[in-house]
Amino acid sequence: LELMCDKEFKNRRDVNEVLSLKFHILHYIVKDIEKEKIKDEKKEGEKKTPFIDRWLKSMLIGRDTDGFPVYQENFLRQGIKEFPFQESTLFKMLVTNFSHCKNYGDGQMAAEYINGAFNGQKGFKDFENCDACGEEKAEKKCSNCKGADYCNQTCQKLHWFVHKKHCANIKIKMEKSAAAAKKREEEEKKKEAEEAERKAKAAAAADPKEAEKK
Repeated sequence: LELMCDKEFKNRRDVNEVLSLKFHILHYIVKDIEKEKIKDEKKEGEKKTPFIDRWLKSMLIGRDTDGFPVYQENFLRQGIKEFPFQESTLFKMLVTNFSHCKNYGDGQMAAEYINGAFNGQKGFKDFENCDACGEEKAEKKCSNCKGADYCNQTCQKLHWFVHKKHCANIKIKMEKSAAAAKKREEEEKKKEAEEAERKAKAAAAADPKEAEKK
């Protein structure tokens, strides 16, 4: 993967920055899995869950306040920083995006920026990403809070150990948001009705005879 990364960037005829960065990220992930597996094998005691499942869950662990996956965020940002071709336009764009989002959770996640770099930025997003794997167009939601999105039941089960701590709070926020949206809609309808009534009165005052006919 490392050699393929070099080859794609150093190809004089057709430099492919996207493919080069993809190979680099894959190499970075595989290298970390290998490193963590060596550490895991040295630990004593029974391991009930397969190593790869434990590694995936380590990427999903979120902070206590809102479940934001801080470790995953730092891991991916560091992976981009280690890209060997820092003169790359793609590299500079990602680093700039990361620098604009210093408070984790306020803007897009590193995974979303990287996904946009690989697949192209979308001006209008009419879908949600899976909260477990990041895949686009996640069509399933948590049945309780309606605020967590997943590709399928497998992703939902994998993410449950994180989401269960925040599900109740997310439900409250979603209900408040829905109530506020409903209130705004009712207020807009009321304003429209009042405006229509005002225009009707103004028209009647301007032409009393027409008003009498009606």
